Amino acid sequence: MTTLKTGDAKDLRISLLRITATLAIVWLHTNGTTVVHPEIIEVDEAHARWFVVNYYLMRWGVPIFLMITGALMLNRKKELTPDECIFKYARRIFFAVLLFGSAYSFVLGAGSDTIIGSLLKAPWHAVSGRTAAHLWYCFMLIGVYLILPVLKTFVDHAPRRWVFTVLVCIFIFGMVIPTINRVFALHIEFSIAVTYPVFYILCGYYMDRYRTDRYRPLYLIGLPVLLLATGIATCLDPTLDAARFDYMSPVPAFEAVCIFGLFFGNENTPAVLRTVSPSLKKGLWQIDRLCFGVYLIHPIFIQGFYRILKLTPMHMGAYRLGTVLIFLIVSLLSFLACAVLRLIPAMRKYVL
Repeated sequence: MTTLKTGDAKDLRISLLRITATLAIVWLHTNGTTVVHPEIIEVDEAHARWFVVNYYLMRWGVPIFLMITGALMLNRKKELTPDECIFKYARRIFFAVLLFGSAYSFVLGAGSDTIIGSLLKAPWHAVSGRTAAHLWYCFMLIGVYLILPVLKTFVDHAPRRWVFTVLVCIFIFGMVIPTINRVFALHIEFSIAVTYPVFYILCGYYMDRYRTDRYRPLYLIGLPVLLLATGIATCLDPTLDAARFDYMSPVPAFEAVCIFGLFFGNENTPAVLRTVSPSLKKGLWQIDRLCFGVYLIHPIFIQGFYRILKLTPMHMGAYRLGTVLIFLIVSLLSFLACAVLRLIPAMRKYVL
């Protein structure tokens, strides 16, 4: 996660967008954990609709993170070298995986081995993926940083229509057709094996580099329509069918494009952002710097509520209100915990 110079208009929009996406991920996991872990609590079909709908409504969070990476790292004004990608960005994510992955592995494996045995195995479990599920994003992000120099070389020398053509091809053959095949059990062979991070990174770069005001009405209309369609579809069939709305599905892709476009759809800085006070800008910047840590930490508090305290939305009577309350408390605790960890120089420099 990188930004441009602190305080400029673009940086302010990046901060707002990253904070929004971070809260979306916390909301997603607050709801999704209840459904995908039946050992925590049994949820009947009526209640499952609430949790599943909220889970899928926030699937645009990770794509937004990747689009921000594309907008910042592939920016024409930014110098980017392979050494920087490996020894600065990828190394930082690797340390985060090693540290937090080991901690999660030790906690999740408690009772299945001796304390010494769990501690010795934890680093290997972390790097081999046998740890908290949400750390998949960090493994993916390491791969993203390793291929960024290639993507940077491409966008620095490719005309606009080339980048647009690549985006269209990946979208159709890498997202639309595979989704049709999975949902309708078809076997359309026309596809390309390009992973979705490449699409979102290039898309973030493209929308930032070539943004224009004339598309803004499409974002304003498209976003509520897409979210409504997502809500209706999951409400009618409250099962976690990843083929419909996973990160390779066109629906979260369109949602992410609309949300990103609302922040970067203007060639000029929106008037509301021009009136933001310097102190508020500084506050948003400081919150922005906590977002990666919040992503790493927040499942601790969700699991603490659900498994240790045995306090789930279902136990709070008004489960909808309970979900909101747990989300707000988890978000606050996660930001506070990350702020405390960033007081440690080594954590701030090498991990968070």
